[in-house]
Amino acid sequence: MFKKFLERTFKRIIETHVDVAVEKAEQIFGGEKGEEKKAMAVAYVMSFIKLPAPIAFLKPFISGALTSIVDKAVELAVEKLHKMQDRILAGG
Repeated sequence: MFKKFLERTFKRIIETHVDVAVEKAEQIFGGEKGEEKKAMAVAYVMSFIKLPAPIAFLKPFISGALTSIVDKAVELAVEKLHKMQDRILAGG
């Protein structure tokens, strides 16, 4: 339930930055080093997530759940990117 709350709260921030994060990781690492690319993309998106001052002290406790949410968003963005690349390579 708390994870869903975090997902709803930070959805817009995650969606705004996840595609750029995946593209940057692809540019830096190319076609290899999948785990490193994923870690970089997750860290990039997480850098935009700021907790309000009254609950900022909870970040160490919340970061695991947030990282999991961002990780799933990165996986979906990678799938979307690969599908787009496949369509381009197939000629349409």
